[in-house]
Amino acid sequence: MSERSVGPPPDDSEFLRGVLASSADCIKVLDLDGNLIFMSEGGKKVMEVSDFNAIYGCPWPEFWQGPLREAATSAVETAKQGGTGRFQGPATTMAGTPRYWDVQVTPITGADGRPTSLLSVSRDITASRNAEEIGRDQQTLNTLIMNSTRDCIVVLDLEGRIQFVSPGGIEAMEIDDVSSMIGAEWARVWTGADGTAARTAIAAARAGGTGRFQGFCPTLKGQAKWWDVIVTPVAGDDGTPARLVSAGRDITELKGAEERSRLLMEELTHRVKNTLAVVNAIATQTLNGKTSYAEASKALTLRLHALADAHDALVKTNWTATPVRVVVDNAARLHANGDPRRFHIAGPDVTLGPRGVLSLALVLHELGTNAVKYGALSTAEGRVDVSWKLDDKGEEPRFRFDWQELDGPPVVMPTRVGFGTRLIRQSLGPDFGASVDLAYRPGGVIFSVDASLRALQRA
Repeated sequence: MSERSVGPPPDDSEFLRGVLASSADCIKVLDLDGNLIFMSEGGKKVMEVSDFNAIYGCPWPEFWQGPLREAATSAVETAKQGGTGRFQGPATTMAGTPRYWDVQVTPITGADGRPTSLLSVSRDITASRNAEEIGRDQQTLNTLIMNSTRDCIVVLDLEGRIQFVSPGGIEAMEIDDVSSMIGAEWARVWTGADGTAARTAIAAARAGGTGRFQGFCPTLKGQAKWWDVIVTPVAGDDGTPARLVSAGRDITELKGAEERSRLLMEELTHRVKNTLAVVNAIATQTLNGKTSYAEASKALTLRLHALADAHDALVKTNWTATPVRVVVDNAARLHANGDPRRFHIAGPDVTLGPRGVLSLALVLHELGTNAVKYGALSTAEGRVDVSWKLDDKGEEPRFRFDWQELDGPPVVMPTRVGFGTRLIRQSLGPDFGASVDLAYRPGGVIFSVDASLRALQRA
């Protein structure tokens, strides 16, 4: 049996034959009962029909599944009545390939004007349908992203006027009535140089590029905030920018961290310079003394160790308030020669600032060194009482510190005033509003300080 579609279709006009030969649509002819009696060559190709005889005479609505079968039957009935039936839906080819079709069924009339057969034209719209679905999916995804992000997303027209603010932007900017923002010039929410940067970013995006800047813009309720902003174009159908989108990310915490880091570096630089100045003074005065190189080297090393211990104590408290007891314990540990009974330490919980800590540490080192060489710690029986207290009865609180050596050898007034003695008398002096007393009494050296607590606690 030969394929019935090889011969001419029911209408044997040259025009119809040309259409059938050139069309890529699936063109079919049905009898008035809806049975398939002809298929164009383009239709056989798109429907992947290898043997038309296998489907010749089959009820055409049965090629559709589910509700589409009813739609196809309804289209046939409409065409039989002289109308046009139309529907869209999916159907697989004879080889099982999924397609999506736009279908139209119209009557073919005879000389008397009444339908003699039906013409079904099915256009493969799979590609456009997929593109629409992708577009809808993308639009849904974009909406989900815009509604879920905490960034401030603002849609602008090409003149930079606000058209839309995302829910995250409404929350971030503390906007109670977003309608009051629509139509406003977006760049006006920025001030000074930031306003110029915003207009420059708009111009860049309007030209098809990307604008970016960081700026300060408080919320509508006055909360201070810093933003990292990107402005990009949204292309229209012709590919040129149709709208602009500004995405602002709150970087207030980052800016705060940067500022804290800057201040920390400035403070660190200041403290390093001060420490180097102290080291230079210690080194200069130690090496200028009338001692041998070996003695000067040892004295310098010990003094630098004392300074290092004070720095360690400050580091543990982030260079803030450091307890007096920590400073005293460090000195006692260095000079007690492993015997904690050599020191009796008593005093309330008091903290000092960095300058006060360094000064007290250096003074205690010199006192301890002298005690080991000449005073109470030079004998097995000697000991040192260290105590401090607060006096808050006056206009401002005072800090009283005492060092008293006991049970050591008889004290002899030194014949000359060395660097160590000058350091003891001057380190806790005028800078801290202090009066200092260093006495070489026969029973033991006594050192006392009466200083401003506020001055000692300053950074």
